[in-house]
Amino acid sequence: MSSQNFRKPEFSRELRLGLVVYGGVSLAIYMNGVCREFYNAVRGRGIYKLVKALTDSDIIVDILSGTSAGGINGVLLSYALTNSSQDEVIDFENFAQIWRENGNIRKLMHKPSISQSKNDGESILDGKGYYQDALAKAFEQGQINKKKAPSDEWVSSFNELDLFVTGTDVVGRVDTVFDDTGRVIDLKDHRTIFHLKHRQGRKEPFNPNFNPNNSTVEDTYQALAKLCRITSCFPVAFPVVTVELDNPSNQVDAKLVEWGILKNRKLPETPPTGGYQLHFVDGGVLDNRPFSYTIKEMYYRADYYPVERKLFYIDPSPDNFAGSQKFNQMAKPDVWEVIQESLLGMPTYESISNDLGLIKDRNQKIQRYQSLLADAESPLFAKADNSQQTTLPVETGIYWRSRLISLRDRTLPLVLRMSQVSSTKSYQETLNNQVLLDKIAKLLTQHITEPEKRKNNDIIIQDPSQQISNIDIEYALRKHFYIVKKVCQLMNQEQSLSEYKTLQSLALRLGRHIKLLEVIKIALTKLLTHPHISQSFYDMISSFQTNHSSKSTDNLRREIYNRL
Repeated sequence: MSSQNFRKPEFSRELRLGLVVYGGVSLAIYMNGVCREFYNAVRGRGIYKLVKALTDSDIIVDILSGTSAGGINGVLLSYALTNSSQDEVIDFENFAQIWRENGNIRKLMHKPSISQSKNDGESILDGKGYYQDALAKAFEQGQINKKKAPSDEWVSSFNELDLFVTGTDVVGRVDTVFDDTGRVIDLKDHRTIFHLKHRQGRKEPFNPNFNPNNSTVEDTYQALAKLCRITSCFPVAFPVVTVELDNPSNQVDAKLVEWGILKNRKLPETPPTGGYQLHFVDGGVLDNRPFSYTIKEMYYRADYYPVERKLFYIDPSPDNFAGSQKFNQMAKPDVWEVIQESLLGMPTYESISNDLGLIKDRNQKIQRYQSLLADAESPLFAKADNSQQTTLPVETGIYWRSRLISLRDRTLPLVLRMSQVSSTKSYQETLNNQVLLDKIAKLLTQHITEPEKRKNNDIIIQDPSQQISNIDIEYALRKHFYIVKKVCQLMNQEQSLSEYKTLQSLALRLGRHIKLLEVIKIALTKLLTHPHISQSFYDMISSFQTNHSSKSTDNLRREIYNRL
């Protein structure tokens, strides 16, 4: 029975994937397998071909970041993606042998030798002699073993890919700043990020045949292999990796200097004996979860047709603090536990809470922007007939909607007690509350497209807008601070003593108003977070959830505004 290959259609949208791969040598093979699935998704193999068909979407991976073993897998995935085309492929599957065969601890050990060298005792494992050469050989074999692309693939083409790989600079990047008094302050940063930009036809750092500055194919293999060493040279286990900053004959290090912008630093006025050099250890020492680079790069991607963006982070062994024995017993640590936690535990733990908060804030800004943009654009594209006219002027509607969005984002989390941590609240309950918060937040400010519903929605918005100042304390505070600032500016101008005294009295009265508003803000927060208030909101929302009609939705929106 023959299988029929269907030609890939022109999809109407694109799914762009970002990938963050954590460090962790013991789970490197697991992470390699996950990266292989992302490779198959881009190539449109197996189940991913069906996903593309069902979603009418191309799937591409265009931003990656990794540390240690995750950094190596990131380099391998980027290398396979950028060196594969519609007609021939470097199959990512073949790179699994790096971990299965070349990761053998016996092969990584230094070979015994009668002669002694100055490097003896530098590390347990042979990073430069075996590790780097094995990686370079894998990149070379990838090119040699290129094969014809399977005829049943639905490949998603792309022209851009960014890879971020971390390293730890032992010397550190020294910088000098000046405070307001002109005093010199020296700063030092040991974090280093290597940024490899693939731009089809212009910058192709993963392409061994794209060699500016007279570098060779072997230079590219060795540079990528040395980058893998830098991000994964765990202290003591592997030797420190040295990079020459200014040696024209060393094209391998020249590529690393370019990728890491390593020359942008202060250097000793007199060159050291061995020349200007930097020394690196494992990137996971200071930055084992490189989220921020991927997040920032996402915001600068251009969209040429409808795009949906997803960020994946591979955590093979996620932390579970709440259920641990240490958490449950809350025992006082002994002196050795204090030493261990102080030197190894707390300083090396890296939380991603700030990065997750950055993602959440960005998503909320996008939702606000889309809601306000829908109001602004609707009159521009509406037909000139009475059915499209609304009860609110465009400027007024946008203004009050933005005020309501701001009020909603501050008030709803308080009312729904999202920040209240309780030992009796389960993970599922917390998740359900977050889903409910997002649903209600969208309901309150969503754009209404039908003319009649839009009129009703404007009325619903207009009613609470007239009383919004009763609860929007933040707006009142901003207004008072602005007026106080203007009064103080007037006090700096030349004027009579009586005018100065009048302005000073006004500033003092405004200051007392600000203190009063701060007291009201605290009291209002306590009121909104009261369990009875919260429960009444949950009961009200639950009563409407069983009825999904448009009339019920409008009633719920009106009821929530009235309750606020």
